[in-house]
Amino acid sequence: MHLFGLYLDVIRDRYPLYSSATPITALRGASPPALTMLPPSVRGLYSSKFGSEVVQIQNGFFFVNWRRVQDAEYSRYDALLNRFQQDWHDFQEMLATRADLPRAAPSRCFMTYTNHAEQDAFSLQDMMQSWTSGSFPPQAVNISASYILNNNVEAGLTLLPALRVSDNRRVHQLTVEVSKPREADAGLVPLFNELHDAARTLFQASTSEAAQQRWGKEDS
Repeated sequence: MHLFGLYLDVIRDRYPLYSSATPITALRGASPPALTMLPPSVRGLYSSKFGSEVVQIQNGFFFVNWRRVQDAEYSRYDALLNRFQQDWHDFQEMLATRADLPRAAPSRCFMTYTNHAEQDAFSLQDMMQSWTSGSFPPQAVNISASYILNNNVEAGLTLLPALRVSDNRRVHQLTVEVSKPREADAGLVPLFNELHDAARTLFQASTSEAAQQRWGKEDS
């Protein structure tokens, strides 16, 4: 059985829905995978019954995500971290039962947060600490900034106009990405905690108090 099907058998009780897509390629700091075990042009997506909880696997990457679907309750960082630990454990256990499959050893960890604010209800001046001052503040911007934070955490912040497919509304889309190489045998949980703190620090330093109240100052 193909690896996609093997993993579906393991997690079907939590993620009964399966689909495929093209691989994600635009990851800050990512290197081409040194070890491949899947078709190069396929990303497998495993979704919960209502679609808000997702696991994705492709060559060189393992993702655990939450996405807003209708009125799904927002999953905070601790809940996502618990999900990651369970899903990653199940993936590792599955690989361990197969002599024909290599083991997976993470070399870098990534964390991404994306927030939306409706353009007709929330102006850029309401959102950002900088970039919007002056007598003629912009109505739309497309910004991409890169940072090196404490302890060599690589970070990026993008702000751009977008069209939200779920309700066809125009939004400001703010994305914060952080990543860091994993040292050999270093624990994943402490590294993700470090990345979470870095993402929150960048979010709070870049956005206004109004934006932080809208999305939650302790946005997790």
